[in-house]
Amino acid sequence: MSLNKRRCGSRYGEAIGREHISNLQLTRAGQTIEFDVASTYLDVLLARASRRVQVDSVRRSGAILKDTEARRVGGVLLKEATVGIFIDDGIFLTVDG
Repeated sequence: MSLNKRRCGSRYGEAIGREHISNLQLTRAGQTIEFDVASTYLDVLLARASRRVQVDSVRRSGAILKDTEARRVGGVLLKEATVGIFIDDGIFLTVDG
């Protein structure tokens, strides 16, 4: 076998190896993209759920505030039950006990 045939065979083997490495890199890139998309989707779902919890919490707090203010106006608010409440215009009422 001549030196040229050995070199040619060696180059061919290197080219096959580089092709295999390129295919592995392409597969890895695709997997990375799939993972990033799935991860981002789950982040969006978590953010939506968190927002729903926060909105519900604000809604419930508003209802409690409205009820507390109605009790205060009606004169049935127990001083022991509340340390302070916010009324609609942003004033914080404290109850002296």
